[in-house]
Amino acid sequence: MTSRNTKTFVATIAAVSVLGLAGCGVNDADVVSQNIATAADNFEINRRIIIINNESDNVIQLIEGWCNAEIEPDAIRTTCKVPGGYHKHINGRNAHTTFSIQQLDTANVSKDHYRVTFNPSVVIPDVEVR
Repeated sequence: MTSRNTKTFVATIAAVSVLGLAGCGVNDADVVSQNIATAADNFEINRRIIIINNESDNVIQLIEGWCNAEIEPDAIRTTCKVPGGYHKHINGRNAHTTFSIQQLDTANVSKDHYRVTFNPSVVIPDVEVR
């Protein structure tokens, strides 16, 4: 292929790719929404999260900071990065109660390594000594 044919070929492939993506339903708002969610997962979004009791209309908890929120049917779990560590809060409701679990002190945990804890009775066999 000549240089001109190569440029035309590359331009055609690029145009077809763009049209293909447009046909897939990808739009700017979806991309931005996903990027914000990813940024929040990495503690890059400063948020105000307000937890309200729907029966009494009272505020149960107000959480502000660099936070991620996981919303489940019966609970909202927030993890926030604060100076010196992290806080995790859990708020929920069922048919009879509304609850709020607030972490009072920072947890100095690693964001780069997983923590695994084993139950010694499962790992170490029961040994009988005579």
